[in-house]
Amino acid sequence: AIKGFKGRGVFKDIFGDEVKTLGIKRDDSIAPGKTQTWTGVFHPNSFESEDTKFAHIESDKVKFIFQPHVILFADGSKLEMGTE
Repeated sequence: AIKGFKGRGVFKDIFGDEVKTLGIKRDDSIAPGKTQTWTGVFHPNSFESEDTKFAHIESDKVKFIFQPHVILFADGSKLEMGTE
């Protein structure tokens, strides 16, 4: 079972260019063979051009990629993929 994980969520436009990157950290357990859906909310800063572009991009023109850094398992072991 997964005990928790952290990494970053990368949003890319249709050309593959990064639009926005957000840190993600969850401490919800996920049983073996199961999936979990998480919905988050982002409040853009209107003074940041990256946030403004992200807030106005059409959902069908954005791709989400999760890049994990650490996965913690219920048995106390962990898998590290790199630094943040």
